Amino acid sequence: MRAFVLIILLLSILACSSEEKEEKRPVEVLREYMIAFKKGDSATMRSLLSKESVKMAEQEAQARNISLDEVIKQETLFSEHQTKVEYKNERIEGDQARVEIKTPYETWETVFFVKEDGKWKIAKEKFVEENLKKAQESVEELNRQIQEYFPNLQEAHKESSNQRDLPRLQEDSNSKRTTSENRE
Repeated sequence: MRAFVLIILLLSILACSSEEKEEKRPVEVLREYMIAFKKGDSATMRSLLSKESVKMAEQEAQARNISLDEVIKQETLFSEHQTKVEYKNERIEGDQARVEIKTPYETWETVFFVKEDGKWKIAKEKFVEENLKKAQESVEELNRQIQEYFPNLQEAHKESSNQRDLPRLQEDSNSKRTTSENRE
């Protein structure tokens, strides 16, 4: 009987402790990050960033000759005066997740997360990658539109480049003649 009571007691203790260690969802990590931002708690903010995000912040701090804490406190997702954050569309796909938040500028931005050591971390490097990808797509679309509306523009550009190079080529050949004449 004693063993039975002891087993039930141990199982209930284990059940309680496993509930306490339940993984935070990305939205909860985001909420904790915002609270730390409002308090100016850069240590907590840093602990909620992915390793790659911290590495990016370290590089920025070194380039700007300021402390890592200063870089981390210069948050761009939230404003100091913001009292709440609206979010939508939390999506978890394996070890990656994303949440859309409303910025202080009333636009929706995606916050990316990666799972590191079993915990969700904000992945600012993914935000940078995504923006670079969008910029590249915009440049490609602009080039496509230019080609569509101005098909002769590229040929005209080549011709003008060739005409600019022509005097330089003539100067080069003249200088070679002058040099060879001087040798004789």
